[in-house]
Amino acid sequence: MSWTDGNKSDSWDDESYTEVRFKNCFAQNALNDKVVVKVQRYVAGVPYTSYGTHTYTNCFTGTDKVSAGEWTGLASGSYKFETTQVAQGNSCCLLNVGVVYVDTTKADS
Repeated sequence: MSWTDGNKSDSWDDESYTEVRFKNCFAQNALNDKVVVKVQRYVAGVPYTSYGTHTYTNCFTGTDKVSAGEWTGLASGSYKFETTQVAQGNSCCLLNVGVVYVDTTKADS
C-alpha cells in the first residue's frame, strides 16, 4: 500500500479503541524515516474529528519491524487514518507499507 501526505485510508467502524499497525515501511526519496499517522472520525457532511497522532519510525528499521499507535476514548462511528509528514513532511515522498493492520479490540494487546 502506498500513501503521500494527506492520503486517507478506507474507513472502518469502531468505538472506544483502535490500533493502527504498519510493517515494513519504505519512503522513496526520503530525507528521514518517519511518518505521522492521524486517526479521524468520519461523519458525512461534517469536518473530520481528529483523535491525535503518532509518529511511526520502527517500521523503517527492517522487514519484520512494526510501528503501532493506539487511540482510545473513541466515539462510536466510522474512522479513517491519514498519513502526514511522510519522510520530511513536504509532499515529496511516496510511503510504501508492506502490511497495514487496524485492530479494534484491546483484548489482544
